[in-house]
Amino acid sequence: FRKKYFFTSHIHADHFEPTVFKYAGEGVKFILDEAIPAEESERILYVKKGDTYTDEDLTVHVFGSTDEGVSFGVEVAGKKIFHAGDLNLWHWTKENSKKEEAAAREFFENEFSYVKERFMAPDAAMFPVDSRMKGDYAEGAKRCAKELMPKLFLPMHFWGRADVMVEYARRSRTRETEIVALTRFGEQIRAVEEAGAEYIHIDVMDGVFVP
Repeated sequence: FRKKYFFTSHIHADHFEPTVFKYAGEGVKFILDEAIPAEESERILYVKKGDTYTDEDLTVHVFGSTDEGVSFGVEVAGKKIFHAGDLNLWHWTKENSKKEEAAAREFFENEFSYVKERFMAPDAAMFPVDSRMKGDYAEGAKRCAKELMPKLFLPMHFWGRADVMVEYARRSRTRETEIVALTRFGEQIRAVEEAGAEYIHIDVMDGVFVP
């Protein structure tokens, strides 16, 4: 690729690994949430909710989160890609009070509405499906797939529970949105390449690939 872009949505250790900066070089750009520590460099762009960055290759829209940091909407090569970061309906029902539950839902409604007003119908969306929440842990993901209306939905942030992701994909795909559980990464990357993909987004947490 002529250029390489590294996106980091927030500073949590499962989303940011400082060794990523070893890839700094010609044609590399780091697009980082403003809270992430790094030495000043022309290769680093700090962003916050509401920002837009455009160059000759892509446009990046920066949205909010219901946790730390931001989420991203990227327009590149005629395609739209949404990456939620830690934007999710984080409702720890068995741990939170009713007041905390209501606040979490209101927070999600506000941030998700902000995305929907600005980035509907992406070609691909990546969104957390985190079974640690128990209960309807995929409620936020279902909302994203139904209301944002991506053509392709890629669940992520499932903490090693590939079985959870596969079952979610099996139950939730629709005629409008295909849901792909990336559990055989090598095979699936080859399939994507053979289908003619020009770009591949890889999400890395703790220095390793995380579907």
